[in-house]
Amino acid sequence: MKQRWITAIALLAILIPSLYAGGIFFKVIATIFVIGGCYEILRLFADKWPKWTIVSIYLIFIASLAVAFNFKYFILFECVVILFLFFILVIYQEVSFEYIGLIFMILNIVTLTVASFDRMYSIDRLLLFYTCVANYVTDTFALFIGKAFGKHKLNPRISPNKTIEGTLGGYVFGAVISFLFGYFFVKGATLPLLIAGSILMPAVGQVGDLAFSAIKRHFNIKDFGNIFPGHGGILDRVDSLTFNSLVMFSLMIILL
Repeated sequence: MKQRWITAIALLAILIPSLYAGGIFFKVIATIFVIGGCYEILRLFADKWPKWTIVSIYLIFIASLAVAFNFKYFILFECVVILFLFFILVIYQEVSFEYIGLIFMILNIVTLTVASFDRMYSIDRLLLFYTCVANYVTDTFALFIGKAFGKHKLNPRISPNKTIEGTLGGYVFGAVISFLFGYFFVKGATLPLLIAGSILMPAVGQVGDLAFSAIKRHFNIKDFGNIFPGHGGILDRVDSLTFNSLVMFSLMIILL
């Protein structure tokens, strides 16, 4: 637990000022996130793939950064990616539909997450912090309330340590604290967006956490990586945040 707290404090000390500054700092963080996510997914199953396909997938993930910052090319990008993934599925026996499906899903998640953050910057950079507050306050209180009061398992098949009590406690604190943060600090958001975001994100984030846990259980691994001592890999730290970024992307389109 001590190592977990040290890592968390170090990450916050780096990420908070970098994300607030935006610009090149955000683009560097986004690049690390996308390339790191690609590596963590590919290392699960791609050791026997032809090397040119691995290189191509890395290039596709890197290209997704440009698409995320120029979203009008998203549909064109999707068409090219679909054609490429099905091409390697057809010509290589070791490339299964399960694997290209996972690559396609993670690629879309990371692309839309970066695009969502980029849109938040264009409206009010504190929207990004509002999303993070809803996400990580929920995670933190779910952990501590679950440890203190948890008796009923939420989904032991996927995540044996999560409890119903922790989930509900995390939801309540995440919803209340994120709304208060948004109401008092995020001037670029409308009240309907803040209400909808604070209701939805504490729930959807926990679904995202379980979804990524399901992937790990399928591949029989504890963490996607070990770059962050006590926390695992990049995808382990942003699993629920990516789902909440999709929520915010949708709400910004609908309500702003």
